[in-house]
Amino acid sequence: MYESVLPETNIRYTMDCLHVNGEIVLNNVPEEDCYILNLDTKGLPARLNEDKSITVYDPETGEEEFYIKAPFMYDENLEECHNIGVELVETEIGYDVILTLDKEWISSPDRVGSLLLDYEISNSSQSTSNIDDTYVHPGDYAKQHWGEISWKVGVQNGQVHRAFLRFVELPTLPAGYYFGDNHQSYLHLKLVNGTTTTINIQEYGIDSAWSPDTITWNKHNNMNYTYYGDSFAFGVERHQIWVHDQPQRYYTEKGQYHGLYFKSTDETYQDWNQMYSGNYSGASSRPYMEIHYAILDKGYECMDANEKCHMSGGVTFVSYYIHPGLNSRMENLIENAAAYWQQALNKAGISATFTRTNDALKSKIRFYDKGLLDKGLPAFGSGEAARTVQYYQHLPINPWEGNWDYSKIFINQDYMPRLDGYDGAGTMAHEMGHAFGLNHTYNSYALMTQIGGGRVVYKPQSGEIAGIRKLYGV
Repeated sequence: MYESVLPETNIRYTMDCLHVNGEIVLNNVPEEDCYILNLDTKGLPARLNEDKSITVYDPETGEEEFYIKAPFMYDENLEECHNIGVELVETEIGYDVILTLDKEWISSPDRVGSLLLDYEISNSSQSTSNIDDTYVHPGDYAKQHWGEISWKVGVQNGQVHRAFLRFVELPTLPAGYYFGDNHQSYLHLKLVNGTTTTINIQEYGIDSAWSPDTITWNKHNNMNYTYYGDSFAFGVERHQIWVHDQPQRYYTEKGQYHGLYFKSTDETYQDWNQMYSGNYSGASSRPYMEIHYAILDKGYECMDANEKCHMSGGVTFVSYYIHPGLNSRMENLIENAAAYWQQALNKAGISATFTRTNDALKSKIRFYDKGLLDKGLPAFGSGEAARTVQYYQHLPINPWEGNWDYSKIFINQDYMPRLDGYDGAGTMAHEMGHAFGLNHTYNSYALMTQIGGGRVVYKPQSGEIAGIRKLYGV
């Protein structure tokens, strides 16, 4: 995250060996009408495509080397805008990419929170060689479909097609990273559909070795598979597949990643999909997989060493109160944070319901402006965004010394505008973690790390879930 690149503007980058994703974060309506990205192509030519994407290519072969997706904007309610002007202007070192904003969409009263301008650069030359995929049908032979630019699944002209896909190399996990439970760690595969209709597709983990140059219909019938579930079709264009069934098996237990096997859910139904393969020229249409994992850290540690002190009543039913002295943006951040906690706990198999109430006396977590801080408590520092205070019988207590009935979270509304919607909601979720009994930790990928300590997540992670389990026995 690069803060204050321009007034009220930050830039966030995430990257791996094949992709760089950039997000220009607008905390308020900008004065600028456009943003210019300087693109050093190292002498390679580039062209602007009709769909507003950009291709950087080899001038001798014409093959795509890099691909920049068409940019788009979205707000904190995930409302999208694709009306972004794109110009490509040649310069001495390469090109300027000029992105012109839709001021009408940005200025609309329907916008919620910070706005993000999203763009992504893909390394096409590397991603091609990292994917094995092919398909089989009755009567085929080895190598028949290996190396084609697409693969088929379903029933076409009475012929059943089934497909195989794997990534040749999975990323190496750095020291300190690990796979948590099935709800916190998963594979997320995205497939682009080249046909005009979509079918339900089943996916299986492949438990047998195979090769795209030797697999046949007869051989595939004698292989072992583990059923994972059905894909989620994102409209007609894309299939998205979440594999929650112990992705660590591909790194540890099996010693080899065998990939995924696809078939139509109903092979009596005459329809089929044709997915773009790893050999397709357009990088943005090739299969793409994300691997989600957790970080081994002490984020699960509780407020007291004996793990006995916590909020009375547990986390099964959590009521929260928002004082009217907090502005609408704070209200939105708090409600998002409560939703993040409920979603994370539910995904981990923990029954939890977060409900807003207008009666402070009936709430377990109460949000106030810092101006209502109880007398006798230390004053807020200028750089302090929020503070959680635990109460027993309506008196502040030391959470290391005993359980508490409820918590108050005091918010510095003078400081909070410095944070975008994601970090702001993350700060509210962080303070709610204190209300439950979680202590600070010091890892950038843990919610219970302070924003000033480099926190880059805004939702509860596996460490926070482990802490809740220890404190409340759930």
